[in-house]
Amino acid sequence: MKPKKLVLQNGKEFIGLGSGDEKVAEVVFHTGMIGYLDIVSNPYYAGKFVCMTYPLIGNYGASDDEFGSKDYHVEGFIVKDTDFISSNMRYLDSMDDFSIANDLPILCGIDTRMLAKVIRDEGSMKGIITDVDTPIEEALLKINAYTPIKGMVKKLGTKRPNMVKANKPKYTVVCLDLGCKNNIISELTNRKCNVVVLPYNTDASKILSYHPDAIIVSNGPDEPSELEVVVNNLKQLIGRLPIAGIGLGHLLVAKASGAKIKKMKFGHHGANQSVKNLVNKKIIITLQGHNYEVDRKSLDNTSLNVTLENLSDLSIEGVSSSELLVVTSAFDAFEASAAPIVKTIYDELIDLIKSSKGGSNNA
Repeated sequence: MKPKKLVLQNGKEFIGLGSGDEKVAEVVFHTGMIGYLDIVSNPYYAGKFVCMTYPLIGNYGASDDEFGSKDYHVEGFIVKDTDFISSNMRYLDSMDDFSIANDLPILCGIDTRMLAKVIRDEGSMKGIITDVDTPIEEALLKINAYTPIKGMVKKLGTKRPNMVKANKPKYTVVCLDLGCKNNIISELTNRKCNVVVLPYNTDASKILSYHPDAIIVSNGPDEPSELEVVVNNLKQLIGRLPIAGIGLGHLLVAKASGAKIKKMKFGHHGANQSVKNLVNKKIIITLQGHNYEVDRKSLDNTSLNVTLENLSDLSIEGVSSSELLVVTSAFDAFEASAAPIVKTIYDELIDLIKSSKGGSNNA
């Protein structure tokens, strides 16, 4: 590693040590203490710098089974330190060795909590990781000239249909792949669902040709404005068969159901996000990563009901409609559930399948 710095678009500088080429991206902070390999491989964070507020990132090393998808997707990973003697029975590499072997851009040695405070107080912003001797004026010019990477969903999602079979399947679920994490598929197959994974822009008639019992719209990169094709296809399907949305899918299903979405000040990123289930009144502690939310006022003229609400800022974390046969969650409930008594969105989707008329006879 060599001397590097992060420059924010407000002019603040954070000097440390880093690796990789100069890059510009949106900076977000994450409060999780573990799961850092799942974070760097989460398609949601594609094209972003992720700053970890916990200072001991890397202390249990790196292992292959920690990945949420097959590759890392972050544009840069910002941590307090990476120089640890790793302790973990599954340990294969130190975080330093892993980052070098996988060409993962890292910036370390900065005050990550101060960086998080800046973003929390002033809102999300762009930044550049560059050589320490880059003039501030030059860095700011590059930041201001930067436009977010487009087409990440097309890049990360599947390019062709594929089937993942369950043991003794009872249902068939189509998964629209916007950058799907591995555990979404495994959660469905564990519930006796064959999963047909389709490209994000598959049209409604093609989806119905698989005679699915339900559709799930996956998580993915934070770019809902680019995905009107998905919204338009969902509009043709809503009410015809059960549809679930997770993460980015939550936003798109809500929008197709008549809601509007808006960008948050700095989003929800990390662990210990308290969410209330307004149906059963239970509190769950969740792991989240999203910069957009459903606009509550826009629900007035829809049949959507708020089912999940963030207790920190009262933002909407999930909606449902028995009339439209939809259920959504802004987070992956399997990662987030603190107790087995909490139903996950996968359980709710199965309930919708069971209660819906016609089952798979929706073609």
